Amino acid sequence: MESELISYRSMRPLACFLTTDAMCDPSGLAKASVLIDTLASVISRHMEYSKQVLIYNAADRIPAERTEAAILTARNMHDAVCTARRLPKSKPFLRCTTPMQFRDENVATRLSTSQALLSSTQTFRTVNVKVARTRTKKAHKEFTLQTSTGNY
Repeated sequence: MESELISYRSMRPLACFLTTDAMCDPSGLAKASVLIDTLASVISRHMEYSKQVLIYNAADRIPAERTEAAILTARNMHDAVCTARRLPKSKPFLRCTTPMQFRDENVATRLSTSQALLSSTQTFRTVNVKVARTRTKKAHKEFTLQTSTGNY
């Protein structure tokens, strides 16, 4: 209940935009502007991550573009347009993670469900395909788990 009150108080500056007869002070308008910018940032980040798939354990010696092309070819997704880049290693003995950014969320979902198909090939036996997750998706997953077990 307390978190609902806090979220309501933080949304109160938006009320001056929603009602025509409300008098808004400049500090309320400034708070509303900051709140709108924050919400826009969170929404755009969520939309960006929903179109992204992470590739783990791909060989480092192969360029990211060739890894991208080989994975899309193995999955028979030649028409998919995506961008792949290799992230820096966190430790020298680990392999680099390669995020693949697609234009369409459905294409990313289709690739993320192909883990079994990719693992059956000799080249991609060690490759793991995961959906990129944001804090919002992780929180939603935890909430769903709690409500299904009745611990809320």
